[in-house]
Amino acid sequence: MGSPAESGEAQESQWDERAAESARVVRQRRREAMKDGMSLAEAQLFSESEIDVGELRHLVALACPADLLARILL
Repeated sequence: MGSPAESGEAQESQWDERAAESARVVRQRRREAMKDGMSLAEAQLFSESEIDVGELRHLVALACPADLLARILL
């Protein structure tokens, strides 16, 4: 079994990996929302929300106008 310091380092490394993955997901969600017509501010709100990206994709597939996306989703 490793020392407490090694255990702490492993936990910190796992936290860093989760934080990096979370940041990657937020960036991807923001890019997708902007590609689909949201402003940067709207896309940022969307990317940090709990709103399912599938809802955005569904509205886009239904040809929802870009100006309505944020009003519907946010």
